[in-house]
Amino acid sequence: MRKLLLVFIALSFSLHGLSQNLPHILLTNDDGIDAPGLLAMHQALSRVGTVTVAAPATTQSLSSHGLTSGRNPIFVTTRTDEGGSVWHSITARPATCVSLALESLLSDRPDIVVSGSNHGDNLGLVSYYSGTVAAAREAAFQGIPSIAVSVQAGSHMDFEAAAEFTAHLVERYLKEKLPPKTFLNVNYPALPEDEVKGGRIVSLSLEVSRSLYVKGEMPNGQGYFWQSYQPAAGGEPETDLWALLEGYIAITPMQLDTTDSSVIPLLKSWQLRGVRD
Repeated sequence: MRKLLLVFIALSFSLHGLSQNLPHILLTNDDGIDAPGLLAMHQALSRVGTVTVAAPATTQSLSSHGLTSGRNPIFVTTRTDEGGSVWHSITARPATCVSLALESLLSDRPDIVVSGSNHGDNLGLVSYYSGTVAAAREAAFQGIPSIAVSVQAGSHMDFEAAAEFTAHLVERYLKEKLPPKTFLNVNYPALPEDEVKGGRIVSLSLEVSRSLYVKGEMPNGQGYFWQSYQPAAGGEPETDLWALLEGYIAITPMQLDTTDSSVIPLLKSWQLRGVRD
């Protein structure tokens, strides 16, 4: 009996040590805390780490990297689920949710931040409008590894498969590391899992999606415009748009420094008044 007790105690300490070594994952999105993409992501990531959720209380799609300003109070509702994950529902935009979590809500710095999965892709230049991508970028501001994940809109949106792929990517990311101030933008195709061709590491497409504005009129005669957009139809080979349209998971490494260094010598040659080398 004593031997069994000692084995049980040793095993308990061993399991406790393993739990202490699990990565801490901060999970957010821009579709809101009850979105199916976030719920599927939480389930998958909970198998590889300790997950804390800090997500908008309501949808914040297309909020880009906007912040909830100091003129508006931010309300946080917190609960702990039966698995031990802490969920913060926040009346703020995605980038603010990440910033608030890092500065005030978390007792320790997360090992990685995951944003998503978003309902609809965030490809190419559209990624600049995306609250999903902005949340990952906000984490990169603080030097924390981060991933933005989106699932292409369609009849076969598989949030579970996208989450499983992300869980695998998180494990590799934390082991291999990437340069500081770099983050990943992942777009998963709207296909049955057995039809997804795999993943491709690709660059950002520079094709421009067209904004559409449908004009209408209210019953009182006041005019209005209803905004939508027409996605880019093609895509240069080895870009994220091309990869997704070909049935691949598009994985794009992104960086914070958007300086076009090649143009600096050209600008210097202009010899602008008052500008010094």
